Amino acid sequence: MRRYILFHNKRHPKDMGSKEMEEFLTHLAVNENVAASTQNYWHIYILHEF
Repeated sequence: MRRYILFHNKRHPKDMGSKEMEEFLTHLAVNENVAASTQNYWHIYILHEF
């Protein structure tokens, strides 16, 4: 979660929506070259956490 918050300049996740989640997942795929399973993990984690 820390990584998600820092990516969005320390904004609280409750103040963010699907647009911010999509930006973060796109960043992971394009800039961090993470696997699809990792992206899926983050997607589920963010949805269930907030």
